[in-house]
Amino acid sequence: MKILLQQRQLKPDEDLFIAMMQRDTYSLKEIDRVSNSLGHKPGRKAWGYIIKNAVRAGDEENAEMLFSRALWRKVVPDFSGADALIRLLLHPHGRSYSDKERTLKAVDVFRRWAEHGLGFDGCKTSNLHSLLRALLAQPSIENRQEHIDFILDYVKRHGYLLEPNSPRVSAVLDSVYRSAKSHAEAVDLVKGTTTLSGAEVRALFGYIAGMRFDAATIMPAATVRAFLKYAAVKHDVGVRWYTAFLRSIHDSFAPELLTLQALNTVRAVAPPAGVRLDAPYYTMCLQLFGRFARAGIRVKRDLDECWRQITARGTADAIAVRAMLQAFPAWRAAQLYEAWAPAADAATRHSVLSEWAQVLCRLDRRRAFNLLLRGEGDKPGSPALAMFFATASTELDKEKCKQHFPTAWEDPATQAAVARLLLEPSMAQYRPVEAPVKKDTEALEDEDDSEDEFDEDDSEDSGHDGDVIHS
Repeated sequence: MKILLQQRQLKPDEDLFIAMMQRDTYSLKEIDRVSNSLGHKPGRKAWGYIIKNAVRAGDEENAEMLFSRALWRKVVPDFSGADALIRLLLHPHGRSYSDKERTLKAVDVFRRWAEHGLGFDGCKTSNLHSLLRALLAQPSIENRQEHIDFILDYVKRHGYLLEPNSPRVSAVLDSVYRSAKSHAEAVDLVKGTTTLSGAEVRALFGYIAGMRFDAATIMPAATVRAFLKYAAVKHDVGVRWYTAFLRSIHDSFAPELLTLQALNTVRAVAPPAGVRLDAPYYTMCLQLFGRFARAGIRVKRDLDECWRQITARGTADAIAVRAMLQAFPAWRAAQLYEAWAPAADAATRHSVLSEWAQVLCRLDRRRAFNLLLRGEGDKPGSPALAMFFATASTELDKEKCKQHFPTAWEDPATQAAVARLLLEPSMAQYRPVEAPVKKDTEALEDEDDSEDEFDEDDSEDSGHDGDVIHS
């Protein structure tokens, strides 16, 4: 074969070496035979193929030996071979768990390969995720944190924190940030990754902001500012970044526990007073502050400022008006709506009809009734009808609801929504008044009185009978 290649002036390569190997063979004798026949020593790709043959055969001992032999010959197998060996060590025979000894073997393979490796070569990173998970699940491993840091540092340096060509958070990225100790440490990992696009960085921003760490359940304001500065986000074009952060807080945290801390963070990262931002940023603030207000935190000044900034840029859209009607107290929301409505088009007014009707239910039930009759109709599951039913405080109001909205009145989902509304502190005045229950002491006194009356009657009867007997 060597002479034939020389006659045709062809140079042997890796693909030819692999083709010359007998299918699924991985013995050193076969490797030497093909190498001598071609006059070509196996390289990175060939060694990766040979190791994968051993892995496919389930021969763990020979797979480790071949990996060591390749490194001894100063050839680093490509990542496909190392990846296959790591998978075999972590998941022997398809098992989903790994013991301490096998985990250490897999870590040793990765470290030895990474010290010589040139990158992931576009291979899958799911086994690195499994390796991190195995380390995190084995607290008794010596120098465990050092191994984790080594893997994370390697992943960070090579920029494989996200799935290729997608802003979706990968399995490795999830393990990376789950193993971080704080938001700041997670952000530092992003700073070390230079291959991420703008969309990917934004995805990371929202992902990290929504995570909880023991040190701080909400991302500290200083970390947010440092991240925005690193990403060169300007105030006038950074509305989506701020909005992503606010949305992460809004969607991820319980208002009764963390609202004040989140509110202080939002205030701290807000842009200077002279900087103009687009309405979506203030709309998100309005929604967030409204949630805080419903939780009992006083944010009136922030609510008014958000609405002023939105209307300063023209007529507010339906999203902003909907947020305003839900955030402000009913009387204030009515004032702002009446000032906004004349300049708004009919389609926008119709899109916020449900929220406007809910406000009117607290202020003017007659107007709310007319609006619902024309706009909502007898529609089960309507939040506006649920509010209308909840504010029906008299029997006459309830009969009116049954008469004009019978289907919604009998709807279980609507009645469940009514029950939830009546549990809110602001709806206390609409709760049905329960009849006073007679106290136990009063009941006992009544029983004592009845017994006394019975005794008196009994004694009278006894005396009469005695007289009869005596006579």
